[in-house]
Amino acid sequence: MDNKSATPAEADPTVIEATTHLEEVGREQKDDLEKHKKDMDEKKISDVMEILQGLSDRLKTIEEKMDCRRQEMEEKMDLLI
Repeated sequence: MDNKSATPAEADPTVIEATTHLEEVGREQKDDLEKHKKDMDEKKISDVMEILQGLSDRLKTIEEKMDCRRQEMEEKMDLLI
């Protein structure tokens, strides 16, 4: 059984125009989604960098306190000797 039509069929120009517009909209949505994903990745990276900077600052503070306490202990040891 052959499903081919005996007369050639052509799409109406308005149908072609409408489907072309749908393809463009789909392409734009895909581009927007990719841009959003890229923005989110950059935001995650900047958030991680901010957290690391905060941890680094906290570590420096702890090191300063430890150095101060070590120096105080050395001074006390010198007084005992």
